[in-house]
This record gives sequence, structure tokens and C-alpha cells, in this order.
Amino acid sequence: MPTDDQPRRPASAWLLPAATFVAGAVLALVLAAPPTDPASAPSAAPPAPAAPQNSDAAAELALMRQINTGFVTQLRAYEERLRTIADAAQAEGAPQAAEDMRDFALETSDIIRRYDLILRN
Repeated sequence: MPTDDQPRRPASAWLLPAATFVAGAVLALVLAAPPTDPASAPSAAPPAPAAPQNSDAAAELALMRQINTGFVTQLRAYEERLRTIADAAQAEGAPQAAEDMRDFALETSDIIRRYDLILRN
């Protein structure tokens, strides 16, 4: 049975990786940090030129607009249907149901008006 102690590792075995890690971390922080000295930046820098529009983002925006327009078109039909149901409920002697349907149609109409306002702006 060996009773000898394990040989000790030299200091360079752990010191070299630790120093490399610290140097890399410092370098990353220096390269990633923007300059904080306002005197180093020109005071009257011209505005950056507009970046070319990303075709993927433009396509996604067009798709979202198409989806929203379809949704609001469906809401317009839904509002009309709610008003028709409210009129039928009123005629059948259910004034509370008719009032609830008209309130719901009014809320739907408010959503449509907000969408139209967003489109105008």
C-alpha cells in the first residue's frame, strides 16, 4: 500500500489559466464599454445616416398590418351582428339581454374607432 503523498502541482498549472481568464475578462470589458469621456466625442456630430430598411422586418410589418386589418374587418361584421341580435332580443321581450348586447357592440365599436385612429396617425 503506497503511503506516499501525491506530488504537488506546480503553481503555473493553475496560475496560467487564471491569468488568462482575468486578462480576457479585462479585454472584453475594455472593448465592450463605450467611451465615457464626452470631450473625446465631437460636439456637433452629424446624424447617423438612415439604415437601409430590413426587408424581413418590412415583410413582417406588412403581415401584421394585414392580420390587424382582417381582424378589424371581422370586428365590424361582429358589431353589426350584435346590434341585430340586440334588436331581435328587444322584439322578443328580453330588454336586459338587448341592452347587454348593445353595450358589447358599443365596446366593439370603440375598439374599431381606436384602430382607425391609429391608422390615421
